[in-house]
Amino acid sequence: MKLAPSRRSSPLSSASPVPAPLSCPCPNALPYSPVNSFWSLTMYDGKTYFMIENSMKRYSIGSQTPGLEFAPDGSLTLLIQHESPGKALEANRLPASAGSFDVHLRTYVPQKALLDGNYKLPPLTAER
Repeated sequence: MKLAPSRRSSPLSSASPVPAPLSCPCPNALPYSPVNSFWSLTMYDGKTYFMIENSMKRYSIGSQTPGLEFAPDGSLTLLIQHESPGKALEANRLPASAGSFDVHLRTYVPQKALLDGNYKLPPLTAER
């Protein structure tokens, strides 16, 4: 499905409370993401569609977020969870609702591979 230029936001959502923290393993997310500018994930409450209040005052995370921690192979794992994973992992956390939520991926100046569907977004997976 191609989105109109003004609708290039892809929702990733949890329709019900998530039993475990979610992570998004993003191999070579930076600078190899298929965008010519930047990307961001923004968190919304699944019922009100407002941004979720949190102690970090973080409502989105992305390629311009300072302090992201990359693995030695260059991959980036983002943690999408309500509770803090601890200070050592907090840099890569996008705070989530304790209940349902929607996460929207926004890409700015996306490359052809993203627009034509050849690039597959990494899955959100529950960590147990």
